[in-house]
Amino acid sequence: MTKITVVMPAYREKKEQISQAVESIINQNYQNFQYIIVLDDPHNKEMEELLHFYEEKDNRIRLYVNEKNMGCPYSKDRGIRLAQTEYVAIMDSDDVARPDRLERELYALENNQLDLVGAYVSVMDEDGKYLYNMDNLPLTHEKIAKRMRVNNCVPHPTWFMRKKMYINLGGYTDMQGGEDYDFLLRAIEQGYKLGIVDKILLDYRLSTHSISRNNLYKQYLMMKYLQDKHFYHKTKISSYEEYVDEKYSEVKAKRYSDASVFFEQAIAAKAEHNFIRMGILVMKSMFSSKEYAGKIMRYILQEI
Repeated sequence: MTKITVVMPAYREKKEQISQAVESIINQNYQNFQYIIVLDDPHNKEMEELLHFYEEKDNRIRLYVNEKNMGCPYSKDRGIRLAQTEYVAIMDSDDVARPDRLERELYALENNQLDLVGAYVSVMDEDGKYLYNMDNLPLTHEKIAKRMRVNNCVPHPTWFMRKKMYINLGGYTDMQGGEDYDFLLRAIEQGYKLGIVDKILLDYRLSTHSISRNNLYKQYLMMKYLQDKHFYHKTKISSYEEYVDEKYSEVKAKRYSDASVFFEQAIAAKAEHNFIRMGILVMKSMFSSKEYAGKIMRYILQEI
């Protein structure tokens, strides 16, 4: 019996990147799964043709094309609801899964009686060049729940979860760029158990064209809204849109974006063992944006 469905939204990724993503899934060590791909750009005929090629090549793949651009949360939600298996694994269309991803996540979830697991990731740039590892994340539910008061510590493209949990929680909210953090906070509040596999199971691409790259400061504000709502009860604002609109500043957004560039350059310098350049870039990043400085401090504390 098939237990797992991999759900992957696609939009306008490069052909070679989406091919790497698809092939990393179809070549998993664990082979008994279904694979749902939801294309969120009906006008991207070149992408649709490529995905149809894989659908014809592998009978585990089912391609669905949205009638219009609906956004990533909708596409993931559509794929998950179409799944007819007990478990669902999330995959991003420009990342690369390690061959043992599905088997290790399935084992971790079932043998530890968890509802959702993630894993360590290796971060690469747009061209596939290694930047750094996210391999110092909390592993147990208790430690994850504690860290979630500060930031989202379960990498979304590594999620492997029970579909029943997803349905019971009502799925993602329409909070593009913050839907994963919101979902996990609600899962913890409702008593579901989370865990992380202490092994790198995915190569995560830090894309310069992704939503997370273009709207970094709005993502930060969404995170602050969710923290204020779930933990500190500071805000009386009922919607994240209103909260972001009230707090947003073009100047702060530019500084936050600049700080993120400096910090990513610092991480690249660290990978090259150029620690003087790394230190200079970290300082430039921290002085560019006090909001981003908090993120850097969390990263440093994780590395200690």
